[in-house]
Amino acid sequence: MTRIATAWLVYRLTGSALLLGAVSFAGQIPTFLFAPFAGVVVDRLNRRHVLVWTQALSMVQSLLLAGLTFSGRITIHWISP
Repeated sequence: MTRIATAWLVYRLTGSALLLGAVSFAGQIPTFLFAPFAGVVVDRLNRRHVLVWTQALSMVQSLLLAGLTFSGRITIHWISP
């Protein structure tokens, strides 16, 4: 949901399809780079703890994005790579 909201916000702020594509592409890079290594690490950890931590960190990221957006302080520089 955060990725969709970020894409919508980028397009709403800039109106640029090119920048929307660049930000969406850049958001996928960490997944591409770290997924193989993260899979090995996660297999050795408690799945419930990993799920709780990843969801909590995702919630913090979403809340910060929402807070900046609703306060009117968000700019494309906060989002773009």
